Amino acid sequence: MNDYVRLRMGNVCNNNCMFCDAFGEKAKNKTTVQLKKELRVIKDFSQTVIFTGGEPTLRKDLLELLSHAKGLGFRSIAIRSNGRMFSYPDFCRKVIGAGANVFMIKVFHHPEMKHDDITRLKGSLRQSVAGMNNLF
Repeated sequence: MNDYVRLRMGNVCNNNCMFCDAFGEKAKNKTTVQLKKELRVIKDFSQTVIFTGGEPTLRKDLLELLSHAKGLGFRSIAIRSNGRMFSYPDFCRKVIGAGANVFMIKVFHHPEMKHDDITRLKGSLRQSVAGMNNLF
């Protein structure tokens, strides 16, 4: 058994990081049906699944997919995110209620650049920090 398996949900993201191409017209997501099938396969290899993207919190089917993973019996259901959507307390409650129990929030730093410079979105760090505060 593996320690964890990543479930890459697609490329759509609400940041525009200078090192990533998961933004704009080229960005695509897998379907709900595809991801549910992948979750069933992953379950044979691990008790931990990490929902990753692009940005998984942007998916309209996220709660459905988290509930599906919970129903399959995953012990650990993680979300790797930029944390911006978690700045909305109601969204946090819904995601936790659907089964997510581990959160990995990405915050960028470079000696010569700030987070907002790297994401190319003013206020993105403020939103990510608010999301972390709501989760923890």
